[in-house]
Amino acid sequence: ETYLVVDALSVDGVGKTFWPTITSYGMIPAAEKDAKEEGRAPDAAAKETAASRVTDANKKLDKQLVYIQPRGQNFSDWHNFAVNMGYDEAPRGAITFTFDQAGTWRVKDFAVVCMTPQSLREQVPRLLQTQLKQVDLHKNPISFATGKITGEIASPGEQILTFNLPYAEGWKLKIDGKKTDLFHVNVMFMGALLQEGAHQIELTYMTPGLYPGMLISIFALVLMILCRCLRMRTGAKDQRCAKNSGTF
Repeated sequence: ETYLVVDALSVDGVGKTFWPTITSYGMIPAAEKDAKEEGRAPDAAAKETAASRVTDANKKLDKQLVYIQPRGQNFSDWHNFAVNMGYDEAPRGAITFTFDQAGTWRVKDFAVVCMTPQSLREQVPRLLQTQLKQVDLHKNPISFATGKITGEIASPGEQILTFNLPYAEGWKLKIDGKKTDLFHVNVMFMGALLQEGAHQIELTYMTPGLYPGMLISIFALVLMILCRCLRMRTGAKDQRCAKNSGTF
């Protein structure tokens, strides 16, 4: 499995949304590659070798990455990406990054990360032994929404606990009742450092700025009521003054 990791992508341009294309190509046989670089046709032996290596892995694979600028309607503030270039039996020969629009493109770093399916199959059973159990989503009986997740986990050693939830500022984590920092894992998900032993996990969500927003709204409502009362008193006083002045 091959991934292209894009670190700190930013684009300045006229458009709001950019769709660069990432293409991976199969490995080109050395004899054919040399002939192509020298501007000549490959010999018969090279052609025969190339034909024998034409498989699904040698075909090109296109993926599109979506980058939305801050002024875009669906801006997500994502700048780091891991693009899955698929599973291959043979190594990939090249990966190209094609810009779809003119503009100033900035990337801190590119990286190609490969993992063999065999190593993944070997690690999955071990990882399944350490997973959150007795999970309770604490769903609201009316809306079926949840802002709290609890569970238990036993770790054989120091590990990173990964949640299949997108990273967001509103999530707070407590391990055994103690507040624990959350950080980005697997590009866009949440994770935390887990020590050896059995632990109680509590994950809660609160919309950022909810309490300050409620206080501001209450203050604005009280201020509006006071202004209304003051205006009513001032209006009544003006009416009395007008009535008294009309008796002379």
